[in-house]
Amino acid sequence: MTANAQNLTQRLATGRLPLNDSLRYAVQIVDALRHAHEEGYCHGALTPDAVILTGASVELVPAQPGSVEALTPYTAPERLKGQAPDARTDIFSLGALLYEMFTGQRAFAGEDAEELAMSIENSMPVPIGDTALDRLVMNCLEKDPASRWQRVQQVHMEFKILIFSARRAQVAALPRQSDPALQAQMRQVEARLTTRLEHQFGEAAAGLRHLSAQLPLLESHLTSRLGQQYGE
Repeated sequence: MTANAQNLTQRLATGRLPLNDSLRYAVQIVDALRHAHEEGYCHGALTPDAVILTGASVELVPAQPGSVEALTPYTAPERLKGQAPDARTDIFSLGALLYEMFTGQRAFAGEDAEELAMSIENSMPVPIGDTALDRLVMNCLEKDPASRWQRVQQVHMEFKILIFSARRAQVAALPRQSDPALQAQMRQVEARLTTRLEHQFGEAAAGLRHLSAQLPLLESHLTSRLGQQYGE
């Protein structure tokens, strides 16, 4: 760790993070976790201690020996049942970490290990209070791994959309005589995000359009076959 760096635990100890800082750090943490998963690496012990803040950048520290088995306020409930960690385990830990960043409070707590385990298994934290953030974070914290976001790429895209929507709302609230340069910058941001969304979902949409175009032909073919078989 460099001289001007600190982990997220140390940063949270100074108090609740400003919203803009939370969003900035959150996107970078999600992005770092996304890269790890794309490389086939499941962290398995994601906590604020594993997140290093260095200036404007974020570094994700690999799990230390023994940390995967340790019980923390960020441990996924399936891990308490002995299940091996996977991407969805990381997503639960990410949700607990994000909740603390946005509220200044831990999602799960207990006076001892038994109380903490019961909290993780049976309770849900108080909503953050923002509809979009609650949808994103609370989905990460679903007890059943099958009910969570299944891939951290989904969380990453949700954050991109959330931030874009917030910036667009800010621009819409600006007076008409606001800085033209800022308006142009926001239009560029909108265009870039639109292009990324079209790229991600374009192939699926094209497939659906192709299938839709084929339906009348398939219907006609089936009607003809049925007529030949039963028409006489």
